[in-house]
Parts: sequence; C-alpha cells; structure tokens
Amino acid sequence: MSLQDYIAKGTIVSTGAAQTININAGFDTFILRNRTTLGAGAGIFEAKWWLGMVNGTAETKSVAGGAVTDAIIAAAGFTYSDSSTATLGAATALNGAFVTAANPAVASSATTPVVGQIVRMYGTTSMLQIAGMDFTVTAVNPGVTFTLGYMNSVGWLSAATAGTYRLVNQDGTFYPRRRYITAITLGVVTTIQMSVTTDFVVGEKVYFVLPTAFGTNQLNGLTATVLTVVPATNSITVDINSTAFTAFAFPTSAVAALGVTFPQVVPAGELGTVLNGAVRDIGSRSITIGTAICGTAADIFDYWAIKGQLI
Repeated sequence: MSLQDYIAKGTIVSTGAAQTININAGFDTFILRNRTTLGAGAGIFEAKWWLGMVNGTAETKSVAGGAVTDAIIAAAGFTYSDSSTATLGAATALNGAFVTAANPAVASSATTPVVGQIVRMYGTTSMLQIAGMDFTVTAVNPGVTFTLGYMNSVGWLSAATAGTYRLVNQDGTFYPRRRYITAITLGVVTTIQMSVTTDFVVGEKVYFVLPTAFGTNQLNGLTATVLTVVPATNSITVDINSTAFTAFAFPTSAVAALGVTFPQVVPAGELGTVLNGAVRDIGSRSITIGTAICGTAADIFDYWAIKGQLI
C-alpha cells in the first residue's frame, strides 16, 4: 500500500472509554493498533473496520500465549459517522396521551430522548399537522414524556392518538440551517418562531417558504434581514412590516392528511464581509472507537484511515 493511499494517520492515548476521531476526508478502511497490548503480548492488538461493515463491529487480532487469533466482534467496535448523510434513529412508539394539544406540546413515550436532541414525528393520528416535522426536545420526564418546546398546539381539535418518533442524528452540514416555522407574530417587524434550535445571527439574510395552507402567504418568497435573535423562544425578528398580512395558522389534521409542505425560513446570505453565513460547511466524518477495542486507560494506539480496502 503506497503512502498516497493514507488519508490520515496519528497516535492517541486511550482514556479507557469510547473515543471519537475526526477524519477530514472520506476513507474506506480504518486500522487501529494498540502498541501497549502488542508489547505486553496479551489482548487485542489490532482492530479494523471498512465501509460496508455494520456499525459497532470490528475485525480484531489478539495475542495470547504467543498465538494470534482473528475474530469478528459484533458490538462496541467501530462506529462510523458521516454528517453529509442524514441518518435517523429507530422508530420509537408514542403512548398514553401521545402528543397533547397544549403550549408547549408534550409527547408521551416509555423511551424518551434527552434535552437538546432533535426528534422527527411520524404518524401522529389526529395531529397530522406535525407528522414529518422536526423538533428540539426542551424538557424530559425520563421514561414518561418529552416536550416539543417550540410548538404551541393550543386550540387544535385533539391530541395525537398514535404515532412514533425518530432521532435526527445529523442536523445538516451547512451553517446556518433552514428551519421549519411554528409561529409568526405580525407587526412592524415580523417575529418567526422555529421548531428546531436556530443558529441564525443578526445581519443574515433569509427568505421564506409559506405554503397556502399555513396563512401569512404574503411572506412567501420574500427576503429579509435578521434584526434580533431570541434564544428563549427560538425566534428571530426580521425587517418586514407584516401588520396587514393574514394570520399564520397550522392547517387541520384532515387537511394535513392530504399532504402539505411545511413553512420554512431559509438562509440566503449575509451582510458582513466575512463568509460565515449561508456558505459555511460544518460537516464532518468521524469514527468512534468502542469499549470492546479501546484498551485500558493510558494504552497507546496508532491509527490509519485509508482510501481503499486492505486485504
């Protein structure tokens, strides 16, 4: 294998727990070698993973009594992550009251996410207005409920009576990210609330997608400048006088069942002279070394990320 086939290589010291290594470029094969174990002549001294293997697995080499053994481990091996490819967690059932018609909406599940994670709702019968929409989780009662903090569903006809959710494991690779709109307050300046925590900043340009079913259609296609950012409500204000616009409102579940496009606020550029707005790529590729192959604290590892598979 020639030198130019190596994408990245380096040395790490084990913490005794799982560790993640960020790799800037794409790679096909990852090799991890434990200098400490190899020198001691006992335990796993090499682990390998390549694209196509299941996350959590690894091909390992271990030594005992001078003999080398090859094995495939099925869990706590390597986990590869590429944020340019959006991935979702497993479908998790809602139960009990499912999703309340409240401010904020609260979902019930025996398996709850953690605060700050993003969930995508599915099949929320009788509340199909939010089916397919992403939300930041703002509060959790573990094993009982979790709160969709930026969704006011007061006045909706009924709570959801069925459904599932999935974790959104990658939140896009470009900063700032487009976001779904959950509320609009009309006025001399217009206030936009979003379902997932925003990373817009003052001075950035945004434009709006407002499907007919949600009202405030006068905003559709308009471009505006962000005037303020309000983290407490996950809102921004923009320089559009909307006092004469029609009110924003989610359609009924029956209308949503026929298919709707969610309203969105989309990055369009920036006013500053530094390109840190709608053009900043924050994507990454990484591999996590699991507990089955991470050795013990202070073990020294060498690693290689390789373009192409070693045979």
